[in-house]
Amino acid sequence: MSSAEKRTLEADEIVRGFVEDVWNRGDLDRIENIVHPRYAVSGQVVGAEWGRRNVENDRPAFPNIHVAVTDIVVMENRVAARLILTGTHRAEYRGIAATGRTVTYEEAAFWTIEENKLREGWFVSDALGLRIQLGILPEDIWHNPAAIPPSSS
Repeated sequence: MSSAEKRTLEADEIVRGFVEDVWNRGDLDRIENIVHPRYAVSGQVVGAEWGRRNVENDRPAFPNIHVAVTDIVVMENRVAARLILTGTHRAEYRGIAATGRTVTYEEAAFWTIEENKLREGWFVSDALGLRIQLGILPEDIWHNPAAIPPSSS
């Protein structure tokens, strides 16, 4: 196996380990082994503790969360992954009271690996679809701009 193939395999394992161990199992102790201490999100350094806080904030809202890595592409130290998240909304989530609804939404995640850890992440998620599934926005909002509530400004 070439060194490039080995790095590709390691990057794949790091991302899958983060998803499986941290998100799916809630093993927060794994964060320090997987997330770089100078971890950045969208270019802003937030540190590994951000990952811990993110999981601590989101998992109680969706205690049965399951994140599936459906596609993954690795190029040197960069990883692109298509994720499908499923869970039941059981507690407050970012100001939204528990609805009891089961949701499924997608996210595209782009990570850079450095020193065998996640060093930087960029994420694009279906926040609109999630809010529609939670009942916060009407189902036809995407196709019916008139359904958008008027601005209060």
